[in-house]
Amino acid sequence: MKPCNLPETLIWYYIIGTYAIYYIGGLYLFAPLLAIFLTGYLLKKWWLQTPDTPEHERIHVSIPAWVWLGCVGVIAIAALVGGISADLPSSKIIFTLVNRWFRTFALMALFPLIGHLQIRPQLIYRAACIFCIQSLVLVLLFTLLSNLFNSSIYSFVSPLSKFGGGELYYDVRLFGAVIDVSEKRLQMIAPWPPALGLVGDIFFCLCMQEKDKKLKALGMMGAAALVISSVSRAAIVCLPLIPVISWLLSSFASSWIMFFISGIILSGTIFLSEIKDKVDEFATAVNEYRGGSSKARDLLKQLALDGWKESPIWGHGTMTENGPASVGFRGIGSHHTWYGILYAYGIVAAIPFAIALLWSFFDLITKVGTHKQANVGICILFVLLIFSTVDNIDTLTYLYWPGLVILGIAFNEEHPDFYKINKPSFSDGIRA
Repeated sequence: MKPCNLPETLIWYYIIGTYAIYYIGGLYLFAPLLAIFLTGYLLKKWWLQTPDTPEHERIHVSIPAWVWLGCVGVIAIAALVGGISADLPSSKIIFTLVNRWFRTFALMALFPLIGHLQIRPQLIYRAACIFCIQSLVLVLLFTLLSNLFNSSIYSFVSPLSKFGGGELYYDVRLFGAVIDVSEKRLQMIAPWPPALGLVGDIFFCLCMQEKDKKLKALGMMGAAALVISSVSRAAIVCLPLIPVISWLLSSFASSWIMFFISGIILSGTIFLSEIKDKVDEFATAVNEYRGGSSKARDLLKQLALDGWKESPIWGHGTMTENGPASVGFRGIGSHHTWYGILYAYGIVAAIPFAIALLWSFFDLITKVGTHKQANVGICILFVLLIFSTVDNIDTLTYLYWPGLVILGIAFNEEHPDFYKINKPSFSDGIRA
């Protein structure tokens, strides 16, 4: 498979060259640049199109994409007003808009918008498999190296860090390992191990759609290796649920599946108390595993909630860079997307963000059974929703953006000419 146009070419070579970009410390810089360039490319095509433009070359922006653009626009206003209300210096407000808004929330809207270009989803699935196969090899190698010696010392901060955002995002670990008490966890291309788990889960969703069975199997193994090596509890819990959800969605229109689901719901109401006890036991077991981390997260949530109550409408304009020693100096507003939004940008930003997610879900759920990409889109939303309760998914957009492009493609399927737009004239949309 080869790319057939400029957007496909840039996306293809970026994904399969992710590790090369990482080792020069360029991921946090190049992903936003890719978004800017392809958004400009889309706007140019949209501006220049006329009634005489062939239908397969026309740009059609879906309603969910507009909702996301409106959502991030409101968040930008909240960041600006919140910063002014908190008497932040102008330099701090500008820094927030560039590094805490554009490189985070704005990308959550731009990459789905980019999915409205002529980009074949199968090309992204194939590239994701190649990336995950590379990851499988590296995970095995780095796991061996981390067991032989302290590989975490082999790291450096890329000179590209001068472009802002914090040195953490430009930190390059040659052998992908990070020491966590007695554990050796891999973080690979991510700034911290749980972020690698998020990447693994998102790419697992993508690899599941690959048509070549061998590539699909190896890609899924590579994605699973990323999840397991991250030792992220949320990622490990998510991983087996993804194929279950995908199967249920694929069978959504089947009457016997609906009967089966109805039976589960009915049984659940009968044994509700027993089910609740089991869920509580499981949650307790998960929290006790690496209990120190759970306690720090709970304290961070409480600090963010208390801080939000001080400025509930517009928030504080930004997250706190360094929290108290009791949370390991982690920033207040980190480790939880929703509490982070409330603390930094207030309820004004949290409501449109929730609306955008819900709109996306309901848009895709109505397409299940009739549109091919709706299934994978819902799986991606499921992963993001789970991780929004344990990490700042907006901060990590620069890592899992291929999933957001697929969301945009899924949104655009509502257009009657979707398949004509996204499939070139050669057989099956694939060039050998």
